[in-house]
Amino acid sequence: MTTTKPEKAERLQEPDVHEICRQLISAGQKPTVVKLFNQLQLGSMTTIQKFLHTFNDD
Repeated sequence: MTTTKPEKAERLQEPDVHEICRQLISAGQKPTVVKLFNQLQLGSMTTIQKFLHTFNDD
């Protein structure tokens, strides 16, 4: 019997969050953690919030 390692899930990256923020702003919407989470369908709300804060700091 052979076993295979499960593939690692794709990790959320800060530039991905920043890109969605820019898209939301371009569409006249305010980026929120919930909107970002729904768009990305990846990562945790805690991580998204951290990346949203770095976007707001820029």
